[in-house]
Amino acid sequence: MTMSVAVLAFPLAARPWGGISWATFRLVEHITRLYPEDRFHLVFTDDNPNEFGSSKVDKLVEERDNLSTILVVKGRDAAGWCEANADVVWGPASGILGTSKVSQVFTHHDMRMFGKLRESYVNYLKHKTGLDRAMKRAKAAVMISPTTMRDTLERYKGPRYANKTCYIPWGVPGGFDDGAKIEPKRPSFIEGHEFMTTIYDPFPHKRMDLLERVLPLLDEHKWDLVVIGSMRGGGIDITIDHPRVHYPGFVSDELLPRYIKASSLYLHPSEYEGYGHPPYEAMTLDVPVLYNRSCDALATLMGDTTWSFEGDEDLGHVLGRLMASEEERRRHVEAAREWVKVFDWRTTAHRYMYLFRMAKRYKGRDLDFNTNDPEPPTEVVTP
Repeated sequence: MTMSVAVLAFPLAARPWGGISWATFRLVEHITRLYPEDRFHLVFTDDNPNEFGSSKVDKLVEERDNLSTILVVKGRDAAGWCEANADVVWGPASGILGTSKVSQVFTHHDMRMFGKLRESYVNYLKHKTGLDRAMKRAKAAVMISPTTMRDTLERYKGPRYANKTCYIPWGVPGGFDDGAKIEPKRPSFIEGHEFMTTIYDPFPHKRMDLLERVLPLLDEHKWDLVVIGSMRGGGIDITIDHPRVHYPGFVSDELLPRYIKASSLYLHPSEYEGYGHPPYEAMTLDVPVLYNRSCDALATLMGDTTWSFEGDEDLGHVLGRLMASEEERRRHVEAAREWVKVFDWRTTAHRYMYLFRMAKRYKGRDLDFNTNDPEPPTEVVTP
C-alpha cells in the first residue's frame, strides 16, 4: 500500500537545530530509506534560516527520490495542500493542521511548559493552545518517553485521549550511525590528561549553574571540563570563567562525537528532558555517563544503567569518586552500550510507518491502543 506522508517540518526551519529538529531529521532520513516506494513531503511555512539545517535537508532531498520539500503559507494554504497531496500528516513538534479531511499524527515531546520550569506565561498560553488542539484533532498522539506519556495523560484525562496515545521512543544515536566507528579526538586546547564533556544549553532547567560545583574537583584531580555548544542563534556564553573550563562553541556533527569519545566522562546536569539524546549518545561511544536523577525521563529510562547523582549536594560526592577511579567510571560502560541498542532508529522508523498506515486505514473511526485496536500494538512492531 503506497503512502503519501506530509511532514510538518516546522522544527527543521527553527534557527537552533536542537533535539526536536535533529530527531525529526533522523527519522525522516531513516523512514525514507526504508520505504522507497512511499512518498514523503517536508512541508515548510518559512524559509530555513539555519545554514546547517538547510544544507542537511537539501542534501537528503538530493539523495532520496521519494522525498521533496514544499513551501506554503501557514494555515489554510498548508491544510489545503496536505488535503490534496497526502494520506497522512505528521506533526513532529505538536503541530496539527486545522482540518479533519486528512488523518494526522503528532509527536509530543515534553510537558515542561506546564510546570515550574516554564519560561513565561505567554509561552505557556501559546504551548497550551497548540497542545490542546493537537490532542483533540490528532488521530494518534505519540509520546517519546514514558514520563511524557504519564504527564500528558494526567492533564488530558479520559478515554478520548488515552486510547489514541502511544509510546514510541526516539532512536539513538542522533548524530552518527555507529559509535564503534568513531575515532576519538582530543581537543587541541586540552593540556591535562583527563577531561569531561557536557553540552551547553541556556535554559534554566538544563542546570548549567551546577558546573560551579565541579570547579574544586577539576583543580583537585587535574581534570579539564569542555562545555560544547553555544547560545541559541550563535555566540558563546562563558558561564564560568576558569582556566580548566573550555568553551569551543558550536562543534560540527562530525567532530562532536569524537570529542565526547575522547573524554573520560560525560556529565549531564539537566533536571528536565522530554527524552534527552546526549547521555544516550555518550553511552554508544563507550563513555561513562553521570546524569541528574532529578530528571524523571532519564531516571525512568536509564535507571541504574549508568551513574547518577541525587540532588545538587550529591553531585560533588559522586563526581569526585568517579574522577578518582577509572575502574569506578567504567563499571557500567559495557552494560550501558548494550542497553542503549534498544533505542534503534530503524525500529522507530518502522513503528512510525505502521502508525501512519493505521492512521490512513482508520480515517473514519478512532484508534484504541488500550484494546489493541489496531493489532498488533505499536510497541511490538520491529524490523
